[in-house]
Amino acid sequence: MTLLSRNILLAYAICLPLGFLAIIVTITFPAMMTGEGLATMALFIVYGWSFLGLIIAFLLAIYLGSVRAHNALINGGSLLKSSFNFSITINLIIWIVFVVIAVFNNEKHLGIILLFPIVAFITCTLGSIFTIGLLICYLFKMKIENEKKYRSASKATLV
Repeated sequence: MTLLSRNILLAYAICLPLGFLAIIVTITFPAMMTGEGLATMALFIVYGWSFLGLIIAFLLAIYLGSVRAHNALINGGSLLKSSFNFSITINLIIWIVFVVIAVFNNEKHLGIILLFPIVAFITCTLGSIFTIGLLICYLFKMKIENEKKYRSASKATLV
């Protein structure tokens, strides 16, 4: 297994549970706050297909974000810049898919429909750059440095 595939697998192992937990909390938040399910049902009526698209796009976005962050770190990029690449790639993909599906399903009230995804995109991007994105890029960087040390030690043994 190559270093890139191990890093992608690591990103999936960390991002999938946290991402799905965030989606579940977001969907059930109105019911948790009010104790009633009416707001959650309204959320599903307006954004139901969009949430499904977001979940499917999330799977692809983790892969693409991991590849970008890994390549940035291999090429000597900083940890924060790699975290930015990772987070912006994932959030752009999932929220563009979310917005496109929401617009196609609800063409009448675009201003109200687009308010939630825009706020969520900004919040998720800024939050993930300095938290999970930074953690994943740090772990990527540690794996890359360990691989370099292992290869240099192997070359020294052969000489």
